[in-house]
This record gives sequence, structure tokens and C-alpha cells, in this order.
Amino acid sequence: MVERKARPELCKINIIWYSEISDTSNTFPQTWKLRNMDSIVLNSKYLKYLLSYLQDRGVSHAEALRGTSFQNTNKTNLEGLLCKGITDIDLNQIIVNATKQLSITVYQLGFELGLRMTTTSHGSLGVAILCCDTIKTAMMTYSDYVALVSPAFKVNIYAEKEWLALEPVPIVEISDNVYLFLMVFGVCSPLFDKNLFDTGVLGFDEKVIIEISKDDEVNASFLKLFEQFFIFRYNAPCSRALIPIAISSKILPMANEDTRQSILTLCNDELESTSNSFLEQVTQFLVKNQRFLSLEELADKLNMSTRTLHRHLHENGTSYSKLVARIKMEQAKRMLMRTDKNIQSIGLELGFSETTNFSSAFKKYQGMTPNQFRKKQQIDKYR
Repeated sequence: MVERKARPELCKINIIWYSEISDTSNTFPQTWKLRNMDSIVLNSKYLKYLLSYLQDRGVSHAEALRGTSFQNTNKTNLEGLLCKGITDIDLNQIIVNATKQLSITVYQLGFELGLRMTTTSHGSLGVAILCCDTIKTAMMTYSDYVALVSPAFKVNIYAEKEWLALEPVPIVEISDNVYLFLMVFGVCSPLFDKNLFDTGVLGFDEKVIIEISKDDEVNASFLKLFEQFFIFRYNAPCSRALIPIAISSKILPMANEDTRQSILTLCNDELESTSNSFLEQVTQFLVKNQRFLSLEELADKLNMSTRTLHRHLHENGTSYSKLVARIKMEQAKRMLMRTDKNIQSIGLELGFSETTNFSSAFKKYQGMTPNQFRKKQQIDKYR
């Protein structure tokens, strides 16, 4: 049996309950690899599935990888170069190549790849999910270890009326194409395994609802092909999956807690082996929390003194205050681009009591006011 810290009390945030990433991802190794690197956004094994899908659709290996850092790499040597995963810049280029060659949207690319996945396609995480006792436990396990799929996202799980919601949320700055692709793939791939339907856990009147944000590009006629399995809702406040809460406690046919705990040991090892740089991990840790921790609280969570934390941040060319400010501004940019929240609401959400202080800080960071930034994004979107 793998020993794990007890799950913290679930944080109540305007919904019935909320799942945080497991404590295992909050304890970082003491030996840091201090380096600058592009953010890893997808586990390397998923590139194999993506390239296989594209090849079946007529897009060659060379065409798919054109413009990436491994464009001249043959299939034999590709795995060694990928190492810890696919970077944002490389995945974005692959997405651009694929959508151009196939004349499809980014949403459709993520959706179609999700259709090809089975639970075991996720490796150890997939096996752990299969061994869960209920759908709710399976969703919680996926949320705890979603970094094994993409370190760029966390997954919020919460109850809303008669539904159990599965909502992916980016925790690092990533390009729009990568955000949309991972958001669709991250929600859809765990739901698309046909075994979920074959087991009878989902009945005819218990369809999964896929809500699609008004900001996400989607081909409605394409999604009609799958209405026998899913109900699609468009122009939603956010993109997420909704599972009937009535079935969340149903026993899954392959439930085996001893096996699940053993497999989670492998998942924990994988999390440690694929950890990012110190600064990226600290950034992700801060974003995952519902409020910004103080320097002392953050140091305590990282099992180090405030002096050691301060030194590590200084060695990475930043400080705690600068890091928090940057994270707040990146969150502000994301909300300005992807929500209709007004400037005052965004400022308050990020801890600014006065809108003028928020606008001033944003302009200092971005070189323009929040209103100017939002208008520019709207203009660029339709060029």
C-alpha cells in the first residue's frame, strides 16, 4: 500500500465541493535543476498518439513536425529528444501544421484525438482510474494526477445541482491554440473510452453534457455526429463536462483499491521524474491555491526556510513580490481575453481594492491599460 498524506478538507468556493491537486504534487524534491526552459505542456507519450492520428488522416511525420525543434528527427530518435514532454512552442506549431493540412479547427483536432484514446492510453494513470471504485473516485484520481497528462492544467471537480462538473483550468501561460487543444483533449479523453458505455454505468437517459465556452471555436455540425453519446451546450460561461451526480457513486466493474494504491505509487514516481524547474513549480504551486500564500506560508509548504526560498528566487532572477505580481498580471490577461468580467471585478478578484491601482499595475506590466489590452485582443481576433 502506498502511503499518502490525508487529503485536505475540501475548500468551499461558491459550489458544493472542490478538489485540489493532491498533496503529492505539492512536495517538491530538494535537488533543483535551475534552468530556463520552455514550459512543458503535454506528456511525450501523447505525441505518439497525435502523430499516429495525423498519419491516418494523411499528414506525414515530416509535415506534422515542420517548424518544430525536432523537425529533422526520425521516428527512432524522436523519443529521446522529447524526454520530459512537449513544449508549448512545439505543440503550438504541430497544431498549426495539422489544422492547416486537414482544414479543421483546433477544437476538432483535440476532440478527434480524444475519440481515439482509451483509459489505458494514459498509462499508469489510466490503470489507476480503471481500478477506482466509483466514477467520483475516478474523477478525483484524474484531477490529482492530471499533471501526468499536462503540467499546464489543473482540473476542478465540483457538484452543481444534479451534475458533477469536470473543468480544466490553465495554471501557466500558454498559447491560445495549445490552451484550446489541451482543454478539449483533457476533458474529453477520459470520457470517450467506449468501456464507460459498455459497462452500463451510463444509461440511455444519463448522457454526459459537454458545455462549450462562447470563446471556444467549434464546428457544431461536426459535434452532431456524437449526439447519441453526449449533449452539447454552446455559449456556456466556461468549457467543461457534466456527469449526472446520481451515477457518481455507482460501483465500477474493475474496482480494486489495493491495485489502485499500488499503481498510484508509480504515478507518484512519474510525477517526480517529470517535475519542471524550480521557478515553474513554485509558479504552478501558487496558482493552484485559492489565495496567494505569504512568503512564509510558501516556504513552509516547500519544506524550506524563507531565507532559502528567497535565495532560490534570487538565483532565478526574481523575488516573491515580483513573482506574485507577474502571476496576477498573467491571470488578468487571461480573464480579459476569455471572460466578459469588467475591469473592477478582475481587479478585486486579484486583490486590488481600487481599480486605478489595478489599471496602473497592469499598464506597468503590459504597456497598456486593461481596456486597451482587451480591445486590442478583440481587434486581433478578427483580423
